[in-house]
Amino acid sequence: MNSRDIHRGGSIFPYLLRFLELFRESLPAERLTETLEVLAGNKSDIDEAARRSLKTVYEESLSFLENQAAGLWFPEDLLELQKGLYTELEYLHSLASTDLRHHFSVVIPVADSPEMLRNCVRSLIRQCEDFNYGGKEDGSGGFFRKVSLFIMDDSSGAENRQKIMGIAREAEQCGIRTRYIGVGKQVSLARQARELAGDKVSHLLGSEEIWPSHKGASVTRNLAYLYLNALSRQGRKKEETLVWFLDSDEEFGIKVQKEEGHADIRFINYFYRLDRIFRTNGVQVLTGKVVGDPPVAPSVMINTFLDDLLHFLEEVSRSGPGDKCPFHGKREAGVFSAEYHDMVELFGYKRPGAPSRYHCPLAGNHTAEDCLRDFSEKSRDFFYGLHPTRIQFYRHLNDPMKTEIARTVYTGNYVISMSALGYFIPFAGLKLRMAGPTLGRILKAAIREKFVSANVPLLHRRTPADAKREFRSGLSVEEGTIDLSDEFTRQFWGDVMLFSVEALTEEGFPGRRCEVAEIAPVVKTVRDRLWDTYRQQKSEVGGKTSKVRGYFSDGRRWWDGKESLSGAGENFRSLCSLVEDNFGRDSKALKHLSVQVREGAYTDVLVRAIHSFHEDAVLWDRLLKSEIMIGPDVGEC
Repeated sequence: MNSRDIHRGGSIFPYLLRFLELFRESLPAERLTETLEVLAGNKSDIDEAARRSLKTVYEESLSFLENQAAGLWFPEDLLELQKGLYTELEYLHSLASTDLRHHFSVVIPVADSPEMLRNCVRSLIRQCEDFNYGGKEDGSGGFFRKVSLFIMDDSSGAENRQKIMGIAREAEQCGIRTRYIGVGKQVSLARQARELAGDKVSHLLGSEEIWPSHKGASVTRNLAYLYLNALSRQGRKKEETLVWFLDSDEEFGIKVQKEEGHADIRFINYFYRLDRIFRTNGVQVLTGKVVGDPPVAPSVMINTFLDDLLHFLEEVSRSGPGDKCPFHGKREAGVFSAEYHDMVELFGYKRPGAPSRYHCPLAGNHTAEDCLRDFSEKSRDFFYGLHPTRIQFYRHLNDPMKTEIARTVYTGNYVISMSALGYFIPFAGLKLRMAGPTLGRILKAAIREKFVSANVPLLHRRTPADAKREFRSGLSVEEGTIDLSDEFTRQFWGDVMLFSVEALTEEGFPGRRCEVAEIAPVVKTVRDRLWDTYRQQKSEVGGKTSKVRGYFSDGRRWWDGKESLSGAGENFRSLCSLVEDNFGRDSKALKHLSVQVREGAYTDVLVRAIHSFHEDAVLWDRLLKSEIMIGPDVGEC
């Protein structure tokens, strides 16, 4: 008997049969024979031993198939087969009397960004529909059993709050149990916390003045911790639930290179993969990364962007306007190295030896002129976090369950067990950037091998076309100008906090409490070193923008005087003006930072915050053990 005979007779496992037709050699002969015998029965009442055997077959088949798909640029037919195999594997799980796999509580903080949130939530819905992790209750019309959604709305605008509540209702209607936790609920949580722990709770949750909206993602996540902890007292056992924190500008998907250009696809069965890692590895905190747009602020990418832009302009100038676009071809997706970061050496990575070549995303027949025009239109989006020459692509690993001890939490993509709610986002009230890497250094010192990274990246989209005007913390846009000075300041002091904490962990922090006399010199040394590095980086900007301007003012390039490209030239000149305003020697951001560094007051703020960490931890433990009330139904859709 062979698989074709079974397939002609009909089967409840058609995708596995299809896989065996295509890749019979992927299973050992003995395993293949056993599998075909089980499939020949075509029964829904498969006994437990047969189910276990089939699950192993599916796991081996999926591992083989996913490696094949990655090696062939992810063809559609293999992706369809992959999703079918996962659906049948879920059917096997449904035959068991109990399904002991984890429940996932997906938490998304959002602030006045409904369009980005809508993209994120719809991708979550597609993830559930594609892979059906845990199945649905009450047949096809019920809720997904093992996935729920919590939207933490930090918006200030009433219209945006209404839109976000509508997105929550949409998720609910599509089968995902959803709770909308709005401003009122969050303020109630924060006030209860202050009543229990006093004014020093502001280190963890910020001050009362900022509670109504735009508290910052770190404060909002800490409030989510308190909310989920209180909710766990009312229902689900802690050990059954994993909490997954996402950012609203991310999606369940990956960016991959294809034979021509690149594409965004749905490939990873995230819940399945994460459940297996947590069940088998004793993990408490897991961080993924992102692909697509870089996860860092424009304030630390300007030099790599200008280097790549100059490289692009030189290369495109050697083509003719009607020539075929030269910016295509496969780019190897190397090991993650933060290549987009101006100061990559600070993180222990090697600086790339050459600029990164642009990879044009335009499809079909198009010319060098088309590419130049398209790049110019994208250039302004750099200030929204786009880095068109340093896009991150998914790199497939043969062992998708592989983990490594981590040192950085990507706060837009990390998963914690309920037992890890004690590891709050530190120094949240300061609203600094780099909160995730700072938490990561503390976790690395505190729980070591229980804090890991895994190859489960999400797709990061900084600038979806319908969301460019939405709120972005640290970015001020007014009458054609863009001001990054607030983000720049938060980035610098966030870096100082990160590397100060990292240095102190080498001296035993947080395992022991460090005194002010020990902390202060560390912070000052780190501050001065970083300030020198920042100034050196920004001193290079003026010369590079002058070179960019030269490409559109010296009359030597084929686009000079070409009416169809007058807009492109203006786009690049406008970009240079914005860069100089934000990163030049006389920029508002550098002047403000210079005063802060010289006066030292903010340095003292960081010293006191680090010194208070242990007291904050005691307060946090008290809050988790307190009877904070959230109400039985308030906030549910």
